[in-house]
Amino acid sequence: MPIMFVGRAGKGAAGRKPATAARSIAIEPFDLTVGIKTATVKTTGLTHIGWSVFANTVPNYPWYAGGGDNVPVGANGTVALNVELFNPGDRLKVFASAASPLGAEARDFTVVAESGQAVAGAQAAGPAAIVSRMGFGMNQERFTVRDHSGVREAAYYQRYRNAGIRQVRFFIPVGFEGWQLYGNDGEVDLWLDGVAACLASGMPVVHLDLCDVIGVWQLDGAGVSRIDEYLGRTAARIAQRNWPKERFIIGAVNEYGGGTNGEWQPHRFRMNQILRDALPQHTIVEGPAYWKNTQALFDPNFKNGEFAGGVGVYNPWSDTNTIQDVHHYFGWDLAGMTWLAEQCQAWAAANNRQVYSGEWGFDDLFLGASDRVSIWIDRFNGQMGQSAIAKIRPTAWAVTDGNDWPVNNPGGNQFRPGMDTSIPAWCRSVDQLLGLA
Repeated sequence: MPIMFVGRAGKGAAGRKPATAARSIAIEPFDLTVGIKTATVKTTGLTHIGWSVFANTVPNYPWYAGGGDNVPVGANGTVALNVELFNPGDRLKVFASAASPLGAEARDFTVVAESGQAVAGAQAAGPAAIVSRMGFGMNQERFTVRDHSGVREAAYYQRYRNAGIRQVRFFIPVGFEGWQLYGNDGEVDLWLDGVAACLASGMPVVHLDLCDVIGVWQLDGAGVSRIDEYLGRTAARIAQRNWPKERFIIGAVNEYGGGTNGEWQPHRFRMNQILRDALPQHTIVEGPAYWKNTQALFDPNFKNGEFAGGVGVYNPWSDTNTIQDVHHYFGWDLAGMTWLAEQCQAWAAANNRQVYSGEWGFDDLFLGASDRVSIWIDRFNGQMGQSAIAKIRPTAWAVTDGNDWPVNNPGGNQFRPGMDTSIPAWCRSVDQLLGLA
């Protein structure tokens, strides 16, 4: 049964201020299994409410996720909410809210109701189900995971969920600019611990690539043997962690550096099979050549000044338990970005595959200076209103210790000025377009 609190203003006795209407909130019983649900809220004496999902996935660390403020109540005093219960034990909390643009400042917790606790339910695995739970994502790039112990704790990723982030992408910098980790399982474990913490936070989808950029020029005999041995050993160690196939997806390589689709195909297929041998039921992530260039997915004539005959046809691996990951940074206008996303969706439908964008950014906005952040925000806000772009589940670049496109303060874990308000806005826009809110 829901908990209901009723507040009454004024005493109403003779000669005193007359009583005002009672204010109350009640949550009708609804399906409390984990997932996206519709909850009906009945109110009296209120014009607006606010709501949130209250979770406690880590001992003594309560937090809020999703929700909104200043939600208007219908003429009959009811309002229907689309609610996502992430983990067993989660609750829906509804509270009074002023008809005000003040957001959190308008919340009135003197009139509040809570649902019962969420319970575990079956969650579908497989590419289509996994992509359906994606929305707006964030990349946790390279060395932040190794160098900041707080990034290996669930509380860090709960902050992402609080902002509405639905997927987080990690990759281990094996092969990055010659940096070698092939034999150092202890250091690799730092990234695996970060993934484990993100999963523990209730993140709907967590994507890990075991290598960084691997250049086609690195694929000589010794390079292939070394990469293959590392992939097999690390995938087997991941299998021992028993991460949920419904939420954890894995790829071999962050980006296939340079080369044509034809050059990369045998290597991509071989690497995929190494992962499949260790993880027979998990969804594997792959993508086109030339740094997973989005056009290289669907346009064999794409050249970008390097290929005399084009990048060639991209053939997905025959195993359909895969998701195609594409990356885009070219500074196109909104119409061009929308066209690109539509082409990805058309290719996915024609090839019976799922596509998402593991990196989505802008090559013409170098964010070494914080005064450029407002421009970056404006560009993303302009794109998020397009359903085609939302449907490829854009994943922003990046929380990083580097200088290119960071959404955090360099060397730290806090969002840059403006991001704490803008990221939730992007997430809500994408969720609304995808029917997740």
